[in-house]
Amino acid sequence: MERIVIATDDERIRKACLGFGAETELTNPDHASGTDRVAEISRRYPEYDVVLNVQGDEPGIAPSTITAVARAFRVSERQITTAVSPIRDETDKGNPNVVKVVTARDGDALYFSRAAIPFRRTDSSGPPPVFYRHQGIYGFQRDVLQQVTTLPVTDLERAESLEQLRWLENGFRIHCIVVSQCAVGVDTPADVPIVEHLLQAKGE
Repeated sequence: MERIVIATDDERIRKACLGFGAETELTNPDHASGTDRVAEISRRYPEYDVVLNVQGDEPGIAPSTITAVARAFRVSERQITTAVSPIRDETDKGNPNVVKVVTARDGDALYFSRAAIPFRRTDSSGPPPVFYRHQGIYGFQRDVLQQVTTLPVTDLERAESLEQLRWLENGFRIHCIVVSQCAVGVDTPADVPIVEHLLQAKGE
């Protein structure tokens, strides 16, 4: 059983979504993040065990990416899942708007950062490491979603402005699914015309 709900605190967005037939619900405008917004909505639908949060600044995310993040819960002990993809543009490594991640051998995240990680020393031998960028999607076991949104903000979260660091610091595991496709996110005003062009091209 599946259900798609657009969660927003903006009446203009709600009206636009209703205009193309989407199920939309208004949330508390005081939420600090989209995760808090999704947690509020999930409390209204206790019959769902897994909740996916596709962030609004990722309008071009591939359906296959969403499917991969959802299917990761076939492993029952997974708590949180997300998607990452290899960084192919060298300039993205130093771009703080592109969130990087390093993982353990089993795919669980070790750390997320706006800095270029892993750091490679100039005298390092062997092939260069693969850099991965984080994509704006999360999957949660429903009870885990409720737990992480009650945690107090941590110092690492403040430093990087990345809420997933709070979850890692408190012992939650975030499993990263490597996907080949990478959506162009809207991180700055300069990204808007790029994404609009891509969406228009898809519609033609």
